[in-house]
Amino acid sequence: MKYHPKFRRFIVCLLTTISLVNGARNPRVVVIGAGAAGLATASRLYQGGITNVTILEASQRVGGRIRTTPFGAGIVELGAQWCHGEKGNVVYELASAYPDLLKASIIVEDAALIQSNGVRIDDELVEKLSSLAEQISESEDRMLYAGSLGDFFTETYWQRLQTDAGFSDLSHELAEQFLVYFHNRGRGDSAYDSWYDVAANETDSYQETEGNQALAWNSRTGYSTILDIVSWDGANIKNVLITTEDGSQYEADHVVVTVSLGVLKENSATMFTPALPTVNQQAIEGLNFGTVNKIFTLYNAPLPDGMANSVFLLWHKPDLDALRRSKYAWAEAVAAFFRVDHQPNVLGAWLNGIEGRQAELLPDEVVQEGLAHLLEIFLPKLNFTHVQSIISRLYQRGFRNITILEASQRIGGRIRTTPFGPGIVELGAQWCHGEVGNVVYQLASVYPGLLKSSIIADEDAVLIRSSGAKVPEAVADRLQTMAEGIIESDQRDSFAGSLGDFFTQKYWQTLATPAYSDISRDLAEQFLVYYHNYERGYTAYDSWFEVAASETDSYVEPAGNQDIAWNGKKGFSAILDIVSENSATMFSPALPTVNQQAITGLYFGTVNKIFVLFDAPIPEDFPNTVHLLWYKSDLTALRQSPHAWAEAISTFFRIDNQPNVLMAWMNGAEGRRAESLDDATIRNGILHLLKIFGNGLDFGTITGLLRSKWSSDRLFRGSYSSRSITTENLNTGARALGTPVRNAANEPVLLFAGEATNPRKLPEQSGPPIPVEEYTKFNHVVKSIKWNCPETPNHHRVSVTCTNGATFSATHLILTVSLGVLQDLHTGWFDPPLPEPKRNAIEGLYIGTIDKLFLEFDEPFWPRDGSWHGFGLLWEPADLEQLRHDGRQWLRSVCAFFVPDRTERLLVGWIYGHDARTMEALPEGQVIDGLMYLLRKFLPHLPVPAGPRWFSRSRWYSNPHFRGSYSSRSMRSDAMRATAAALAEPLTTERAVPVVQFAGEASHPQLYSTVQGAVGSGWREADRLIALYKNELAAAGSENDGQQTLRGKL
Repeated sequence: MKYHPKFRRFIVCLLTTISLVNGARNPRVVVIGAGAAGLATASRLYQGGITNVTILEASQRVGGRIRTTPFGAGIVELGAQWCHGEKGNVVYELASAYPDLLKASIIVEDAALIQSNGVRIDDELVEKLSSLAEQISESEDRMLYAGSLGDFFTETYWQRLQTDAGFSDLSHELAEQFLVYFHNRGRGDSAYDSWYDVAANETDSYQETEGNQALAWNSRTGYSTILDIVSWDGANIKNVLITTEDGSQYEADHVVVTVSLGVLKENSATMFTPALPTVNQQAIEGLNFGTVNKIFTLYNAPLPDGMANSVFLLWHKPDLDALRRSKYAWAEAVAAFFRVDHQPNVLGAWLNGIEGRQAELLPDEVVQEGLAHLLEIFLPKLNFTHVQSIISRLYQRGFRNITILEASQRIGGRIRTTPFGPGIVELGAQWCHGEVGNVVYQLASVYPGLLKSSIIADEDAVLIRSSGAKVPEAVADRLQTMAEGIIESDQRDSFAGSLGDFFTQKYWQTLATPAYSDISRDLAEQFLVYYHNYERGYTAYDSWFEVAASETDSYVEPAGNQDIAWNGKKGFSAILDIVSENSATMFSPALPTVNQQAITGLYFGTVNKIFVLFDAPIPEDFPNTVHLLWYKSDLTALRQSPHAWAEAISTFFRIDNQPNVLMAWMNGAEGRRAESLDDATIRNGILHLLKIFGNGLDFGTITGLLRSKWSSDRLFRGSYSSRSITTENLNTGARALGTPVRNAANEPVLLFAGEATNPRKLPEQSGPPIPVEEYTKFNHVVKSIKWNCPETPNHHRVSVTCTNGATFSATHLILTVSLGVLQDLHTGWFDPPLPEPKRNAIEGLYIGTIDKLFLEFDEPFWPRDGSWHGFGLLWEPADLEQLRHDGRQWLRSVCAFFVPDRTERLLVGWIYGHDARTMEALPEGQVIDGLMYLLRKFLPHLPVPAGPRWFSRSRWYSNPHFRGSYSSRSMRSDAMRATAAALAEPLTTERAVPVVQFAGEASHPQLYSTVQGAVGSGWREADRLIALYKNELAAAGSENDGQQTLRGKL
């Protein structure tokens, strides 16, 4: 997370049947799932001449983890948040064709780290610490480190601080706060619960596309689906039979699985019959799929002017201990608050990890109260007032016999733009990350004004300790730079342990250098906690101790602005309009080993967001991005308070175009736990954090709260995929996950797509928009998939049965559901079970939880001069202990709060991992209490109100259609050698004809966890079929007298 989690993914399954392989002229295609991958796949087929298409969607919406939701007077993104990058980003390229659809998000500038005593860390110190953290993260030493990322980072971090004279003035206390913050930020970024689960020497990295990494969407929309059983015969495959929960059956020649990695992990063992090949199983098991949730809070007035665009929470130990002892303990999962683009009254919060998944169960009132509590802690002087893609690809290629099965009632998956306050917020994908090679950017950039640089793009990384003190900017910058250096170190490649082990080792080694002699032990420890949380938000893992340091299936960051905001009424969901021009129990027989290892090995973490809508603009003095650093005493107090959950919040962000909205990030295990909290608890927790880190800012009253619950969603089971130690140990990952499952004749019968399997490429866009609604079957929840069926006269090889009794037979099946859903259901879906490799991929990859917490106040309690946009949270050990004592430890994963773009009264917190999941389960009042506790704790100098006017939160883990935010990689991923490639590998016939294909963000080797990864994976699987039939048509050209047509069932 470059100051924000890259929360962008969604699900879809595609059941395709194309019969020209066998001489038929009317292949029928059934698409299961209407997320980005499914829509992209179907549209590709349609453009390729395959037009007999049916879309089955388990829910009542399209979009999957793209979930744009009406909120206040606009929208928020419960799922994918930003368009990350431009060059090579298919999402950007699709959206950029529409003027003003994308714009740089407000979170790209003015980020703050606020301690739990309300003191904002000096921007220069924040930049210094951030640079250090980035240096450590990107250090080449990571590749040589045998332990976890957490071990590597912390060791390197402390060594640098001790040996670098530039940090001689940095207190140990602040260093510790920043370490905690950076860990939490990482949890939100990669959706892992702990960086001790991540291998330091990860080599299969996410690739960042060039360009603005935080492009906000300047417009609104919605879909989802689920499969229960996919059946195939690995030895003698003729047809694939898919059975849905309602008894409906669909027969097809090819199946493309695009469910999320989380779904594959949960279900691949029983979903496929026979089992998936080993390569697929290892990829599923090895890849990490985490949960990152968001909470959006709507206030009745713009967020205070003093509110930064993004605020990361740093806890003083006493403050954190108090939070943990309080009813806001869950708010510890909130890592950050942020402003929402175009929503001045909405505040977003991020929740991640285990806490984020648990928080999905909380009532909105609890979440709103928790966020208010955080605002009272971190922004005490601010007054927050009162709370108030597959289908189009196929279509464009001439495929018309297409059916999309969607389990929900909406399209979009994890793209979820939601009306909120006077604008919108993104409950899912937030920004467009990068420009060069980013298909999202390339799609959107052709529309003038649709994308703009987010307000956090040029942010000052403000670190605030739980005492309310701001870490000097220079110190924060040094720590951040050091941490990033460790993360990016080449030494990670040779490190055999987890990312957490690698990072902590390098971190402390670095702090031991004279250059960092000024960094106190307290600050170093706080920063370590913060940075862990920061990383969790970026990669959606629960802990960096679960992620291998030497990841081998690496994310590639597209060049360009990494924080591009969407500049329209539809927000991120505008990409759905553009694109539209369950694994262990799922497969019978079991998936091949390569797929099973990929499913098992790839990590699927949880990063949740909380969007908070205030009745007034976020205070001007509140930075765009605020990372929370806790003093031990403050953290102890938090843990002992009702807002203990708010420890899961690592960062607050302002939201582009939403001056009243603040977003908080929650990640890791705390974020998952927070999913169970009610909105009132979340609201109070957010306000509590703002009171702590808001430095006396008046955020006003929360009038609305919106949050994601990715881990609780059985259709996702997490946020997005990443690589893990398991991935490395099994030598698996996205590529293994994408390995097709073949029959005895070496024919591909089952293919995997999605963000965890997607190759990095941008196919050209052409053709008219497709009639998505015409092809989509909403509320079609898959019960079973049979993929060993005898071939019918119509050349159907696979059959899908839905819970409503509907049965669809097809030549090809494309699954685009989230990894979380695959993990949840694959063992019961597929008949025969998936091959071992496919099961391994589903079970091995990781899906995390990142949630947003939205707090809207009556009036912003932060400065309104544009200087304050949010803050990051740094925790004091005592404060963290207090959170645990109070039963609100989920609040520790609230990494930051920020005021969204174009909002005034909205503060959004981000929470990651386990605490995000905890937050989802908490009553809303408890969550609100926790967040308010954080605000009061971290912002003692701001007039944090008693609570928000409105509160909302994302609950990505709790949503059965997602089961998390997006995928990442974990130690388990590396151990199982689970890769996205294994997840993406199709199941084929003896003639290598794909029967079951897999798409989705978790199946993309480089761009997993992103919308562009989901879209690209859908295009990949569509292109696989298009190439297949193009060759068949070429061979039959003379026979057809030039009248070749692509028809049939997909």
